[in-house]
Amino acid sequence: MFQLAVVESWSRAATDRPDVIGQTNTFIQNVHCTCEGSNNCWKLGSCTAALDIEVRISPDRWWKPVINIVSDWEREHVDDYRKGIAELIQQGEWREEAERKLTFSSKETCEEHAASAVGSTLNKALDVLRRNTIARRDKTSGGHKIGPGDYFRLDRYFQ
Repeated sequence: MFQLAVVESWSRAATDRPDVIGQTNTFIQNVHCTCEGSNNCWKLGSCTAALDIEVRISPDRWWKPVINIVSDWEREHVDDYRKGIAELIQQGEWREEAERKLTFSSKETCEEHAASAVGSTLNKALDVLRRNTIARRDKTSGGHKIGPGDYFRLDRYFQ
């Protein structure tokens, strides 16, 4: 049965863009599948993968209120990804089940094919989660605390 580990890390590290204070990145990693069988008849047993949620807050910003606000903003993205874990697991299980119907001539081919297929499916599902969290960020009301064009307008929090 498919298993998904979740790893969340927060760090004071440079973001991909110097003009961005906080950034949340996600990655599907360590997709590993095991196949069972013998001779020329190998079938998928199970797969595992990891969802890596990486939050970086720019080390160039040291003022505590700014760090707290940016951390709150990034927490909203992390929460969105965590709410999507069940969907990622469901997609992984679905793809794993489809791969179990296939037969391969070698264990290596079976495991490589299954890992590639499961990884591809998980990455497509993660892309949907990514688009959804950005849409919630950009929603003018009822979405995230941060909205369109608010990245650098922190002054509204200190009035």
